[in-house]
Amino acid sequence: MSRSGRYVFRVYFEESMRGNRDTVEKKLTELGALTEWSSANLLAVDARDADHGQQIADYLFEQQNLDQLVY
Repeated sequence: MSRSGRYVFRVYFEESMRGNRDTVEKKLTELGALTEWSSANLLAVDARDADHGQQIADYLFEQQNLDQLVY
C-alpha cells in the first residue's frame, strides 16, 4: 500500500460559529481545497500535498484563534 500524499482536516463549527460556515468554506475552496459537509457542523477538507496542507492548516489555525471554528 502506498500513501496518497494528501492531507485531510476536520473542521467543526459550534452552534455559535455556524454563521461563519459559508465564508470559511469559500476561502478554503479559493485556496484550492476540496470540501465536503458530513453534517451541519462538520466539514471535511482535503489538501493535495504537504505544502498545500500547511497552507490550509495555517488558515484554519488563524480562524480557530479568531473563534470562528475548531479544527
